[in-house]
Amino acid sequence: MNSPAKVHQSWFYPALLLLGDAITILASFVAAFYLRIVVDGRPAIGITTWREFAGVIGLLVPFWLIIFAAIGLYSNSIYQIRAKELGRLVLGVVLGIQATITADFILEKQLFGARLIVIYAFIMLLASLVLFRTLIRGLRHALFAKGIGVSRVLLVGSSKTTKDIAHAISNPANTGYQLVAIVAPGSFTKQRLFESIDKYSTPEQALVNLEELQIDTIIQTDLLNNPARNKLIADAALARHIQFKIVPNEADVFGSTTEVELFQSYPVLVAHQTPLTGWGRVTKRLFDLSVSLLGIIILSPIMLLTAAAIKLMEPKDPVLFRHDRVTRFGNVVGIYKFRTMQSKYSGNILEQLQKMGRPDLIEEAKKNGFQLQNDPRVTKIGGFLRNTSLDELPQLFNVLAGEISLVGPRALTKPELTGHEKEAPILLSVKTGITGLAQISGRSDISPEERLRYNLTYVRNWSFSMDMVIILKTIRDVFKRVGTR
Repeated sequence: MNSPAKVHQSWFYPALLLLGDAITILASFVAAFYLRIVVDGRPAIGITTWREFAGVIGLLVPFWLIIFAAIGLYSNSIYQIRAKELGRLVLGVVLGIQATITADFILEKQLFGARLIVIYAFIMLLASLVLFRTLIRGLRHALFAKGIGVSRVLLVGSSKTTKDIAHAISNPANTGYQLVAIVAPGSFTKQRLFESIDKYSTPEQALVNLEELQIDTIIQTDLLNNPARNKLIADAALARHIQFKIVPNEADVFGSTTEVELFQSYPVLVAHQTPLTGWGRVTKRLFDLSVSLLGIIILSPIMLLTAAAIKLMEPKDPVLFRHDRVTRFGNVVGIYKFRTMQSKYSGNILEQLQKMGRPDLIEEAKKNGFQLQNDPRVTKIGGFLRNTSLDELPQLFNVLAGEISLVGPRALTKPELTGHEKEAPILLSVKTGITGLAQISGRSDISPEERLRYNLTYVRNWSFSMDMVIILKTIRDVFKRVGTR
């Protein structure tokens, strides 16, 4: 039998993360309170002693941990990938702060007597959680390098997937896995990759040596023709408390959009057009709701000033422009922007250029996805709004209403979908966004074909960490005025 230490590897690291997160959350809030109330010294209402404050926060910590667990921060598929983990940490802190503020309204005695406590807590929490998880990740890899906690793997299969898996786990210090044996034909195991491991031609030969090899994980990449032999491998793993993983031979076909579900009590692989389903969809909506509401509150003075400037310079035209775009499931929504063109030019761009006597620009519009480098329809203030992307701000209300998302494929009109009937079901399986992968990859400077490719890549490979990267790069591009027209 495997040692108890090996059996409990699967939960030990997540349990350590959970304990560390709990301590970090409590310590960060208390430090924020101490900094504002004790060090600052200015008067505040509500709770004024750090012990009472720590007691209330301590009661709220379990709710933080539930939020962290719900968004996957203790899931192997999240904490193994640094970018994903960092993205979920940002989301977790935002949702946790919101939940704590909500609790503050419910409590009889005010928890946050000073707003700076919330700001200090947010900054300290995010920095402390990232630091803690970085240190614990480094400790884990240091232990892996010494062979502590490394899972010993028996690989079953002889396909390209088998070889890819063997390559992927070839460095135990990074992966925490060490390939020690393989079940495959002799011709396959002659490769240099398998030189230093035990080789078996049948599963039965390998299974009798599981204890001697100290196997912790069996990974099967090829299902054998004999169902009884497949069951023999699974039963051997179950009897010895060994992790058993099955990797589909056509793994590239399924990609990251696959999940396991129970169907009539049978486990089945379900392929989705996009990973933006289930909790991913809920997570994205909660993030959209939080950020759009916060953005509207913070940016409302800028939006009011922009609206006033438009009305002052173009008094006869409406301040806002509503354009129908196609979003998820083919639904048509009215997307709002600050008006950057004269109202008489609202409509089909090709028809407008013809009426303006500018047929020379029609080909450019068709070639560049119905966009022009120097659009004659744009007003003076409209050019400034486009260059600074201020015209996009009213779309935050569309996001708040759930009509579009902060990040997603570029919103298209029905005419723009013509010729893309094959890709349309994939593009329209998620909400369109204010920004997206195509926008940060060149915005108007890339061809329509490239934009389509980037949009499809986003839909098929969505992750919360990808959204965070896109938002940060969008902010960078706005300040650098990359690809504006």
